[in-house]
Amino acid sequence: MLGLQLFLAIGGYGEMHMRRLTIVVVMLFCTAPPSHGQISPGELSSAHAVLEGVDKCTNCHEFGKSAIPGERCLSCHTEIRQRIAAGTGYHARQDTRTCTTCHKEHFGRSFAVVRLDTASFDHRLTGFALEGKHRTASCRTCHTPAHITADDVKRNRSLMDHGTFLGLARTCTNCHKDIHQGTMKQACESCHNTSAWKPAPGFSHERARFPLTGKHQTVPCEKCHRPSTSGVTQVVFGGVEFASCSSCHSDPHRGRFPQRCDQCHTTTGWKEGAARQFDHSTTRFPLRGRHAQVLCEGCHKQPTASRGQSPVHTRIEKFSRCSDCHADPHNGGFARRQDGGRCESCHNETGWKDGPMRTFDHGKTHFPLRGKHADLSCARCHVRSKAVAPGSQTPLDLSRFEHCTDCHADSHGGQFVSRQDRGACESCHTVSGFRPSSLGAADHATTRFPLRDGHAAVPCQKCHPLGDAQKIQQRIFRRSEQQPCNGCHKDEHRGAFTTVIAPSCNDCHDPRTWKQLHFEHARARFLLDGKHAAVACAACHRIRSGGGVNSDWEFRGRPIQCVGCHTGRPR
Repeated sequence: MLGLQLFLAIGGYGEMHMRRLTIVVVMLFCTAPPSHGQISPGELSSAHAVLEGVDKCTNCHEFGKSAIPGERCLSCHTEIRQRIAAGTGYHARQDTRTCTTCHKEHFGRSFAVVRLDTASFDHRLTGFALEGKHRTASCRTCHTPAHITADDVKRNRSLMDHGTFLGLARTCTNCHKDIHQGTMKQACESCHNTSAWKPAPGFSHERARFPLTGKHQTVPCEKCHRPSTSGVTQVVFGGVEFASCSSCHSDPHRGRFPQRCDQCHTTTGWKEGAARQFDHSTTRFPLRGRHAQVLCEGCHKQPTASRGQSPVHTRIEKFSRCSDCHADPHNGGFARRQDGGRCESCHNETGWKDGPMRTFDHGKTHFPLRGKHADLSCARCHVRSKAVAPGSQTPLDLSRFEHCTDCHADSHGGQFVSRQDRGACESCHTVSGFRPSSLGAADHATTRFPLRDGHAAVPCQKCHPLGDAQKIQQRIFRRSEQQPCNGCHKDEHRGAFTTVIAPSCNDCHDPRTWKQLHFEHARARFLLDGKHAAVACAACHRIRSGGGVNSDWEFRGRPIQCVGCHTGRPR
């Protein structure tokens, strides 16, 4: 048994060496036993194992040549040959025509004939450059048996089992699912690119049969391109019905309008465009005044909108009276009128407080407005009752208005209720104004203190001040003093005349002026006669404490002896 093994490295020897090796090989064939393994340079890979044996060497090798001709490889690898002939794929390049440059053999069964560095491989050499998201995808994401479409590759079981890189088509749908389900005739790249599926920068709805305008431009695609069959998850882009608005939108008017939607509405918005210019005068209720500013749903609304039901109610059956839509803010207070309390008697569509309300003739009521009352706003008297819930528009029904105190508080605190007229305000005041009072001197003469002389010119508040002892804000009109003068005036004499000499101020003073005196000195203990009758009062009743203006005079306890007033030598 020969122990010689021939290492025949492809392309490793020159032509001269090959001739010599040929002679050696022939001699070995003639002298060696029939064991072909003794001359093999190494086992073939598992893909080429069927070519193992010295009798099969010439299937690939040509004696006398250093390299295996590419035609020998392509005679078996027809898939590569066809692609080279078509000028497509990586092997169609000129620098790949010598197969043994990349693919080595005789290194054992487990040796990989195809040795590809996927990290550094330049995919542009295949004629399909990787761009966008394709750059980050792994090789086997695309190069899988499921994505192979070439029939010649699919028939080659060996290629399919060993994970070939051949046989992929270059169309998008070869690897990606067609979410358009064949409804789009254009190539994917006419709308999309490899950077991202959404948005589709190459697509313009202007080229479609339904250009998008107004609000339609912001609607997501799947809102309109939705599956037509339940259970289908793919959206439909072709064959979408759009002949009328009802193809996508439900009719909120429920068929009550024979017009097309675009006669009242536009894609700018449901409430925009022509809908704002809808001619309501063509209906049985023309809109005037404030009604023209009310939103449609302000009147056209369902009493109770259930789920799935539009809240808009187009047909309104009752609208002949204001109360058909509006609550009665007067709470039936005018229902007794001859016209049944129709709102238009006082109000109109210009505004609740405008129109006839501004010129409402209060003289036709039981309380004609005169004087200051005519200048008041309605709300000053027609206030909301405290019994009404907050936010209610129901004012108080003024059924009591006979007395001023039905609306006004008694500013006198009931001081005049004992009068015969029970303190009727109109006895002293008028609707022209609370001040000044109409009470005159003649009226004051009917009281316990008639106003005479100087008192007639004194302002009321001088004698009737605000009561502040108990923080009463009403003026004090009822006086209980027995001495009227002392009730208002300070006793300048410090009680000197409270005796029988002059028990009342009027005994000495005249109401016309304080300085007008009619005191009779003969009633005192010192009779004035002779020169004394011409002496001024201050000469004897001199002022105490230095004679200040506000000091008291001395009237009682004056001396009656001459030396009490006269001192020094007689003149």
